[in-house]
Amino acid sequence: MSMSFYPKLAFNGIYKNKKLYLPYILTCICLIMMHYIISFLSEAPALKQMFGGDTVAIILNMGSQIVAIFSGLFLFYSNSFLTKRRKKEFGMYNILGMNKNNIGKILFWEFIILLVLSIIIGILVGIGLSKLFELGLINIISGEINYNFDISFKHIIETSVIFSLIFIFLLVNNLAQISLSNPIELIKSENVGEKPPKANWFLGLLGLIIIICAYYIAVTIEDPISAFFMFFIAVFMVVLATYLLFIFGSVLLCHILKKNKSYYYKAPHFISVSSMSYRMKQNGAGLASICILLTMVLVMLSSTITLYIGMDDSINLRYPRDFSVEMQIDNNTDNNTLSLIRDKTQLLFGKYNIKNVIDYYSLETESIYINGIFYNDTKLLESKTFDVNTDSVLTYIIPVSNLNQVSEQKYQLQNNQIVIYPIFMEYTSSELQMNNEKYTVKSIIDDSIAYKNGIIRRNEAIYPKIYIFVSDSEFSKLKTAENTIPMLQWTYAFDTNLSNEQQMNIYKTINSTDDMKAIKDIVSSAIINCKAFEINTFYSLFGGLFYLGIVLSIVFLLAAVLIIYYKQVSEGYEDKHRFEIMQKVGMTKKEIRKSINSQVIVAFFMPLITAGIHLCFAFPMIRKILLIFNIFNTALLIKSAIICFIVFAMFYAIIYRVTSNAYYNIVSNSK
Repeated sequence: MSMSFYPKLAFNGIYKNKKLYLPYILTCICLIMMHYIISFLSEAPALKQMFGGDTVAIILNMGSQIVAIFSGLFLFYSNSFLTKRRKKEFGMYNILGMNKNNIGKILFWEFIILLVLSIIIGILVGIGLSKLFELGLINIISGEINYNFDISFKHIIETSVIFSLIFIFLLVNNLAQISLSNPIELIKSENVGEKPPKANWFLGLLGLIIIICAYYIAVTIEDPISAFFMFFIAVFMVVLATYLLFIFGSVLLCHILKKNKSYYYKAPHFISVSSMSYRMKQNGAGLASICILLTMVLVMLSSTITLYIGMDDSINLRYPRDFSVEMQIDNNTDNNTLSLIRDKTQLLFGKYNIKNVIDYYSLETESIYINGIFYNDTKLLESKTFDVNTDSVLTYIIPVSNLNQVSEQKYQLQNNQIVIYPIFMEYTSSELQMNNEKYTVKSIIDDSIAYKNGIIRRNEAIYPKIYIFVSDSEFSKLKTAENTIPMLQWTYAFDTNLSNEQQMNIYKTINSTDDMKAIKDIVSSAIINCKAFEINTFYSLFGGLFYLGIVLSIVFLLAAVLIIYYKQVSEGYEDKHRFEIMQKVGMTKKEIRKSINSQVIVAFFMPLITAGIHLCFAFPMIRKILLIFNIFNTALLIKSAIICFIVFAMFYAIIYRVTSNAYYNIVSNSK
């Protein structure tokens, strides 16, 4: 037997089944291309040279790992369609005299051909498109465009190794299936119907309980940090519940439709329901996979689009002025030293024609909040049992006179009265106790005006926090209190009429001046925040997440399209014999088309509807997570989610129309 015998058989097997293998090869090429491009971008020279490139690199590196893991799972899933379709052919080889070792050699050469073809084309296309994707990324994150063309041999090898390992795993799995089957089982594999799953009510009820629990977590969770970590648990629960409900819900649906005689005993419905009943388990698993992929796309795109569009609002909330100087000063610092610090700082920045100045002192601490009492007294805390991770609340105590200088509403407070604004925590009591002192809450600042004054703002911390505004005399008393943790902080913030580039030059210049170094020697710490400088970080983070959301959505949509296609084609070949019999007894092609449309309406739009339901219940959790990024525009998130759903509903309808034509051509023997 010549050395080329097995490669020829392998090539002929792929060519004769090109309707199955061509979409599979194209998908492999696209996955390899995407993995190379994302890996390449994570270490692209142009990215390394730009400000915030490290942040984008981390995001893209995470994306390349997600693509690698997803590719392995998805190719294993889609390979099962190919294997099932080819089992009859391998059974014939076995009967004609080939042993399983010979069949294994054919499979080996098939995988070599598929692997080499996919990697070569995928890498070449990835290299060719890498610059286009790089320019798209640089444009999104507002970086400086570099037209140099680079090739990463490191990531060529890395991508080739990863997908070679995936293909080796698939080959081993296929060889195991062939070795454990006899020729008769292989030949009849296409015609073996599924038995209705046992204990379907139990597993269906289990799926219902899990999905209700997941929805409950998503709707009721309040803390943004908890929402972030619980999101992944909720996702796992939704995925598991979706498979259970689709697999065993399809059984129930078929039973209900069969009992509805006015619906079932019509030619189009009779055939479609019978076909679904024949493969209930497979049908449910395929639809559940499509539903999960669509949900992932909708969640990713709606959230990342909201992040990207709402980026400017997020920046302005965190940095209400162009510049802010934050100095931590020892509480016992005398007034002369405080005046010296103020004069030096104002002189340093005064020459830049500043405006909208905010100038205030505050006491900042990490209080321990237990049973409605805020503790920051070291002696009192010694007798308390607490958990720093769950009981900590960032506390900002500020003289109300400073708030009145920049706020439209003017507050008049007695020593025992306060105005508060809680963030990431619920506080509705009319009283507030701090250590052994009780205060009357005169007012809670309204959310709509909280961030207009420039004093209340969000920094990088995402823990519960509370702003407490007290009378000037009360502030002086708290500042000098013994055994307390709070550190005195002076904040000096202002706007300029300068461009971002000019502001960044000022930022760099001021930080290196001797006057600034002299100020830093007096105070405990001094930080200068420049909005123009921080904008680059925001663009890198939000733009990187948006870009990754787009790329992963393309990958997941590609997977969904292939699953839909294979579902239609594999079911078409399974139903072909039954439709041939029906045509012999008088069924017309028009009735075949009606039957297909009936099946589409009954089953194929269930994933889209369920994905929409998942998105609705995930909405509260997504909104809480976006609060971490200072995105408070709920209306924007709603618009993004609705637009994404409408667009993908149209895309989904087109894909099903195209693939249903493939199903129709198979079952009706049309060319």
